[in-house]
Amino acid sequence: MRRWLVCAGLLLIGGLGAGITPALGHGILQGASPSPDALPTAPPSQITLSFTETADPAFTSVAVVDQQGRRVSTVSRLSADGRRVTASLAGLSRGRYTVRWRMLSAVDGHTTTGTYSFTVGGTVAAPPPPQPGESPREATQTGPPLLQVAARWVSYATALLLAGAAMFAYFIVRPALVRAEPHLAVSVDDIATAAVRRLSVLAAIGLLLSLGLGLVVQMQILLDAPLQTVFASGQWAALLTGTRLGWSVLLQAVMAAILLVPETRRGRVFRMAAVIWAAVAGTLALIASSPGEVTASQHILHLTVLLLIGTVYGLVSVMAAIILPLVPDLRLPQAQWAAPAAAAILLVGMTLNSHAAGAGWLALAADWAHVAAAAIWIGGLAGLIVTLQTAPIDLRTGVARTLVPRFSAVAGVSVFVLVVTGTYAAWVNLPAWQAFTATPYGQALLVKLLLVVPWIGLGMFNHFVLRPRLSRGANRPVVRTFVRLTGGEVTIAGAVLLTVAVLTITPPARVTFPVPDERGVVFAGIDRGARVRLTVQPVRAGWNRYAVTVDPGGARLPAGGRVELRFLKLDADAAPSVLALSPAGSEYRGEGAELAAGGWWRIDVVVGRDASPALAVGFPMFLENGPKVPLSDEAARILTGALQRSQHIGSWRQSE
Repeated sequence: MRRWLVCAGLLLIGGLGAGITPALGHGILQGASPSPDALPTAPPSQITLSFTETADPAFTSVAVVDQQGRRVSTVSRLSADGRRVTASLAGLSRGRYTVRWRMLSAVDGHTTTGTYSFTVGGTVAAPPPPQPGESPREATQTGPPLLQVAARWVSYATALLLAGAAMFAYFIVRPALVRAEPHLAVSVDDIATAAVRRLSVLAAIGLLLSLGLGLVVQMQILLDAPLQTVFASGQWAALLTGTRLGWSVLLQAVMAAILLVPETRRGRVFRMAAVIWAAVAGTLALIASSPGEVTASQHILHLTVLLLIGTVYGLVSVMAAIILPLVPDLRLPQAQWAAPAAAAILLVGMTLNSHAAGAGWLALAADWAHVAAAAIWIGGLAGLIVTLQTAPIDLRTGVARTLVPRFSAVAGVSVFVLVVTGTYAAWVNLPAWQAFTATPYGQALLVKLLLVVPWIGLGMFNHFVLRPRLSRGANRPVVRTFVRLTGGEVTIAGAVLLTVAVLTITPPARVTFPVPDERGVVFAGIDRGARVRLTVQPVRAGWNRYAVTVDPGGARLPAGGRVELRFLKLDADAAPSVLALSPAGSEYRGEGAELAAGGWWRIDVVVGRDASPALAVGFPMFLENGPKVPLSDEAARILTGALQRSQHIGSWRQSE
């Protein structure tokens, strides 16, 4: 019963970080103005990029350089919703310019970068526009660097080994000893304890080193500066304490250090107090909503309380570990639950920096359960191999007969959890079957699934063939065969984790898979006898395509007149943005990310020069998921009256 309560507690710990607002899960470039390979006839006054999710303001930037490498853009600014970055441009002349951008997601802590070019006053034909759902053409988003993949792979492998070793000792070794023969149980306990300790020390050291390497790689990608400059500027501290990426690294590093504490009287007291401290600190972090808000100046009270409680609990832990063991005849608690609890919190740190962090609480909980099941299986395999190889030859068969049945039962449950949660994750991240071959994420996932098949096959052979022989008291050759096949499982698991390292850095297929073309909306208006029609497609916050047709009617329009769109956010205090359209047959076309957020907008179609436009027609429009603007009492009465009167009108017409 007690062990089931511990399991429930671990599930609760895994769900601590589940209060996340749903989002896309990996920030990629959604739109740009000027767009990639654009040929504006006049120099643009600013560069605007929009992303699929909220960006971290301290580590998101855009820079524009000319052909000589000189920067022609000012310091970039992030919009209020965090999904659009802009920078002013000055001194542009005819020629080609390169845009470089970097973005750190505030949702899942992932980094994306890219470059593209546009030409002012160019004469080369523009490339075809991107297909619906695709990122702008030529806006390169670099794939994950090999060093980043290697660091992520080592950190994942060592984290699962470290957490799995703690769970192996608690969920497999201790229950198996209860049913073992008394004279054998003592020997198995000593052998397993020494083996798990050796495995834990090696895994913890490897995890700490790989976390440090991964953080350095991320800093270089984000800041694009030598390490000396990065450390001298102090930005590494902001990255470590003020971003989801940094909190993931800190949480895993702290839990690894706790699991390194030896199993002495002082060590048990310190580990128990440290786990309690981590739970309190995590709860405070959740109250403060997010890592960025905890460390923001407007939430300084949260940070002060967090530091105060952390300091107090830290001092209490150290004092208790020093003083309590010195008290004679004091029976200290064994606190065997502390190690698996620390392992569960370590796995929360992994989940904080996963795609699931941006897909809602259910996806986050499923991701934690997935990595926990993987830790029990992979860590259990490694712990079992090390224990069997450490055991003396004359005891090896007895150790296998004691531990293998229990491990096999727990591994079976882990495989079931892996299959269920993995299927759910694929359903969340893959919009269609074609995404398996049409996106890099789907291709990496397909490789992972192909590797999982032989992995599960070896596990089933060990479970249904070798386990019964070991239970009946098989000889040493059977034990050697079991160890070899188990080693094969661990090897395949390492290959699976390599694909996982690639998957966690690659944008999910749901944000890169081309979506079917969506129907747009058509606006029509009249000004001075001229008829204007505006088509907006697909009518959503972010990247849209625009087409304008002008029928002069009785109005006189200048030949070859300029046609542009002016966008004004009606429910926000923001300057209007302008998009110049290009002639394409009988209409004028353009595309861009000017409609960057939901809410009320007004789009003005302007024909002619700015000083004296030949005609101008405005169209109001509403995009979903806009900000909630409170109405005054007078505005509410006017709106209610207008809605009541409009119910009696069958049709309406607006005339300028």
